[in-house]
Amino acid sequence: MKNLQLLVPDWMLGSKDDKSVANTLPAALVDTAASFGMDGEQLLADTGICATQLHQPQGRISLRAYLRLCTLVLKKEKSPALCLRFGERVNISALGVLGPSLLSCNTLGEALELAIRYRETLGFPIDMRMDIDSRFCSIVIEAPFRLLIPTLFLRASLCCAFAGIRQNSRFLLNGNFNFASIGFNFPPAADDNIISDFFECPIDYRSKTNCARFERELLDLPIRYANPSAKKIAQQKCEQTLASLYRSRSIPRQAARLLIAHLQNPPHLTEVAARLNLSPRSLSRQLQNDGLTYQTLLSQLRSRSAQLLLEESDLSTEEIAYTIGFTDAANFRRAFKKWNQITPSAYRLQQRAQATDTTPA
Repeated sequence: MKNLQLLVPDWMLGSKDDKSVANTLPAALVDTAASFGMDGEQLLADTGICATQLHQPQGRISLRAYLRLCTLVLKKEKSPALCLRFGERVNISALGVLGPSLLSCNTLGEALELAIRYRETLGFPIDMRMDIDSRFCSIVIEAPFRLLIPTLFLRASLCCAFAGIRQNSRFLLNGNFNFASIGFNFPPAADDNIISDFFECPIDYRSKTNCARFERELLDLPIRYANPSAKKIAQQKCEQTLASLYRSRSIPRQAARLLIAHLQNPPHLTEVAARLNLSPRSLSRQLQNDGLTYQTLLSQLRSRSAQLLLEESDLSTEEIAYTIGFTDAANFRRAFKKWNQITPSAYRLQQRAQATDTTPA
């Protein structure tokens, strides 16, 4: 299961003291893992998470610790069944300050808009939006660091997210909610029938985006717990939580989030600084605090993106070079060897040989 390792730079995960992920997520994950026969206490011990900490209502753990826990669980249970069950456990009561906001909305559409606006109060970085046409509404979810994330991990995250959205939408509408279809922009796996059986709708693995579609008319259905006064108070708490998280967020991680979306034509340092409301000098100084320069940051993102594409795709060296922003393959080969002390073709052969060696007979 080597390809489940999140081989991302340490600065991207933040420090162990960067408490950004709501306790409710790891608590729900450990409970789910236990229902699949895993030792919850051992999982926490192996990932350095204090068990008593998870019972603090408003507590948080670091993204680093949470991803370590996720990776360990997925290594022990590769079936999407666990991720789907986990998603169902992330119900309204497990959403922290976001839960009361959704509960007090007037309609499902209003609740989904708030969920998208305040999604980062949970602490896990995903990009989410709603696309609406004449008949359907699509919830589109993308990982901001997609080129750094193994497909197995992405699939697990999406299964969890879509299961949670369905579960909470059903709760808000007293059961009156189903997806019409789900789209993934990666190939199917051998056990993906578990996903289609769970959602009871068509799954399209040739989709341009990762999305879940449902009838547009469901957006206007009323929520039985609507309370405008409670909603206003709950939203204020969400705003306060979000502001606090933004203040503590790593500047390199924010810069990387902007760069990874534009690796083919990366913005200049001055553009990134402006997006982060910093001067170029301040951004450079913040990067230096983590032992980085702007060029080093860009090189690390390109290096890891290239590694993952070599491991998981059949793209040629020329195609990978273009994908991560090189104008010709020769320059990419030289850069890759400088970064990793091995050529791209040799790296691909090495990784596939290791994958074959670790595949059960």
